[in-house]
Amino acid sequence: MVIKALVIKTEDSGENGSKVTLLTEDSGTLVAKATGGKKVTSSYFRSLQLLTYSEFYLTESHGFYIITDARLIYSFFDLSTRVEDFALASYFTELCKTAFTGEQGENEAFRLCLVALISLLKETFPPRHIKAVFELRFLSIIGFEPLYGSCFACGKELIDVSCGGETEDGAAFFNTEEVGAVCRSCSALLPSKRALIPASKALLKAIAYSAAAPVDKVFSFKTDSETEKLLAQIAETVVLEHIEIRPKSLKVYKDLTVIQ
Repeated sequence: MVIKALVIKTEDSGENGSKVTLLTEDSGTLVAKATGGKKVTSSYFRSLQLLTYSEFYLTESHGFYIITDARLIYSFFDLSTRVEDFALASYFTELCKTAFTGEQGENEAFRLCLVALISLLKETFPPRHIKAVFELRFLSIIGFEPLYGSCFACGKELIDVSCGGETEDGAAFFNTEEVGAVCRSCSALLPSKRALIPASKALLKAIAYSAAAPVDKVFSFKTDSETEKLLAQIAETVVLEHIEIRPKSLKVYKDLTVIQ
């Protein structure tokens, strides 16, 4: 069996062997052993390092996957030397592990993860921007695509035509519970205002781009600092409200950013 996968965990296995957890392109996660994998002279030593993306050749023996060879495609190993970035990368892979259900679409989550790691490694965009955009696109992939163009309650257009006045004056909001934008008039009728975040046109357009742009270009936009801040708030809030786990890696990342 030949698979393309990202190494997300490494362990020792015997004196010279390695055991790795692989996040695969289209089969979720699997654990595989590599005899002699810790030896620098091994032909696949580099492919077994943490956060390396490789093509793996596997056989199955007594219920275990055995790596017989590997070809390195791309290494993100340097992220492991940057504590904050490594925590964020771990958060991305932890979310992707939850996305696989055996149905079509998981390949997009895997590709999103790779693009996010490349952006982190090359420092193309600030980590907060990468995190927020990743979360919003991840939500779309797992079935919670934000409704951003119109009010989810009445259907009135919000991005091209402001609803109830200029959106910069608070006429539109984003409801994190409904994962959608809502106009001022409809927001006044909601039983709870706890989930409402003021949404400017710039914020709605940033959400729209994050949710629908091609994966390889999804991080490629800039916005003002206040919009970036609100985008991050919305993205994290919605993720935590709509996935079944509380990612340990997210807590680590947030603790590190507070320290720094």
